[in-house]
Amino acid sequence: MRKRVISVGILGLALLSALGWVVFQTLAPGKAASGKLIKVQYKVGSGTVADTVIHPVLRIVNEGPEAVALDELNLAYWFEGISPEDLQIQCIRAPKIGCDNLKPNLQQLKSALPGADSVLKLGFVKGLLEGNSDSGDIELQIRSKNQKIQFQQSKDYSYNAALLDFGDNDKIALYRKGLLIWGQEPTGLLNGKTDPLKELDTLNTDDLGLQVQYRPLVSDAQTATIVADIILENTGAKDIPFRSISLRYYFTRDHSVQPTVSLEGSGLEKSKAVAKMKAMAQPTELADSYTEITFNSQDMLQGKQFTHFRMRIAGHDVEPFSQLNDYSFSPLTVATAWKNITAYVDGQRAWGAEPH
Repeated sequence: MRKRVISVGILGLALLSALGWVVFQTLAPGKAASGKLIKVQYKVGSGTVADTVIHPVLRIVNEGPEAVALDELNLAYWFEGISPEDLQIQCIRAPKIGCDNLKPNLQQLKSALPGADSVLKLGFVKGLLEGNSDSGDIELQIRSKNQKIQFQQSKDYSYNAALLDFGDNDKIALYRKGLLIWGQEPTGLLNGKTDPLKELDTLNTDDLGLQVQYRPLVSDAQTATIVADIILENTGAKDIPFRSISLRYYFTRDHSVQPTVSLEGSGLEKSKAVAKMKAMAQPTELADSYTEITFNSQDMLQGKQFTHFRMRIAGHDVEPFSQLNDYSFSPLTVATAWKNITAYVDGQRAWGAEPH
């Protein structure tokens, strides 16, 4: 049987090797969320690296078959400069969706990060981004109000001097309904939030020492079966009883058929993980159900160790799941720390953010 060759994170290497995959490159787990369905392309509009204007030209490309509501999307372009209060932003042209349809907003980060102390957040008023199409050019300019201050764009996180024609730029992040679906946030931001200035509502993981990594095996927008590899790591030094731990993967059922869930993988031998389907007491826009994973093992999840397994949620062939409205889904291509899957110790949330 031919083995697949992929690129994975550090813990993903052990997981995928155990599942019979060949690993050729190891990448540190990070904020990457390079999606196959919706992405951002970019080119330099004009000027030089040191200039009085930041001039990005953007395109949002929908490679999936389904239309996406533009008002569900937010884009983030990070840069260094003066206080946003002293800046102005102008839409030069957006012939396909219209400058009047843009909601640009300049904000200063609470703490400066490498290549970023400010962010351009771009939302949309209305309209659809049809399947297998793009937004057309969105040409913007950021200037100081006195038009004299010079930006040093070589330091800017989202700037790419090499892209004189349109190309993928994964340092411009794209969010859908609050979930990071494309790009990499600057180191230090919290993954998966529409507003990168907003602190994530979660416990300090240093206290309880749990982390969940996730990678979908099926990243299609429509699928009859949700399949994902999950890695549960104890990042602390203190051992945690398996039987005290539980995980939740949140999704929307999309149909009346009761889904079924199963787990597989060598990690089950020690952890004795089991899964059940549950309905949310208070459904949200991105979740009305969740899979709860508990552990029947009398063993401990030792400090600095991890366990792993594969989860399958089977639905209905005629009425597939639409993963784009699932809270815990993201089209990640490597095993990545993912806070839209929550972890609990003795009922107390130790990792992640619940949908609300």
